[in-house]
Amino acid sequence: MPTLPKILIVEDEDILAENLKVFLGRRYPEVRIALDAEQALKMLKSFEPDIVVMDLVLPGIDGFKAYSEILHRCKRKIGCVMITGHSIENLVERASAQGIRHVLCKPFPLIELQSLVDKSTEEYFDEMRLSVQGNPASRSPGGILHRQSLCRHVIEFIYTFAAVPVT
Repeated sequence: MPTLPKILIVEDEDILAENLKVFLGRRYPEVRIALDAEQALKMLKSFEPDIVVMDLVLPGIDGFKAYSEILHRCKRKIGCVMITGHSIENLVERASAQGIRHVLCKPFPLIELQSLVDKSTEEYFDEMRLSVQGNPASRSPGGILHRQSLCRHVIEFIYTFAAVPVT
């Protein structure tokens, strides 16, 4: 059964990072913080995120390079919400060229970040579904995706986000 995505926050402002962790931790049980890109890359040895909330301007390497290195080391698709307090020319274009679909400028309401992480989560589950459909082991001899595995995926998703338990 699929689980909720693991989230890595890479933010050098420690108070903001902790606030983001507490806020996102209400919905996502596995949220970790790295205060710079180097710490995030070291963390990959024991924690591979599914979604990264990445500050653009970090000590050492910037958020674009850090995200690129995370993708390279994990060797799979990882969602990203890029956050920044700086005005950077062509920011959205650069993000899009790197496969980053969501950019948020500081200061931002936490609910806006939640909305973008939710969208990244939907995209994450869509990617998982597509990878299952593309896996020959998940198909019946007729080439149809087993309904049982798809139903389990949907039930898990509903159970995770429902206000009351699903029985």
